[in-house]
Amino acid sequence: MMNRKSACLVALLLHASLLFKARHDGELGAVLERLQAADMTSAQRQDFDALRTGYEARQRQVRSTSAGEAADRGPVLTAGTVYRHRSGGIGRPGCRSDRWSCLGRFP
Repeated sequence: MMNRKSACLVALLLHASLLFKARHDGELGAVLERLQAADMTSAQRQDFDALRTGYEARQRQVRSTSAGEAADRGPVLTAGTVYRHRSGGIGRPGCRSDRWSCLGRFP
């Protein structure tokens, strides 16, 4: 059975994935900072690392574009679908989408 902290971590990873796909990088940066110190399983850490890598690549692209680099660059690294739904994930009791009080409880 998934405890409340673990369920909220799953919800926060899903939220970060949606922010990444929606290109809401300002909000995503704040969520990634919260997640960085969280205690995660190896699969959750892989998802987090993929999100962080995609976010950092996009930030480098934005900086290079604004610096006036050539528009003809190679393919851009994206994290793609980084969050996989795991059984018992979101939707568990105690972690509803309208209740994000758990966000501030990570170490």
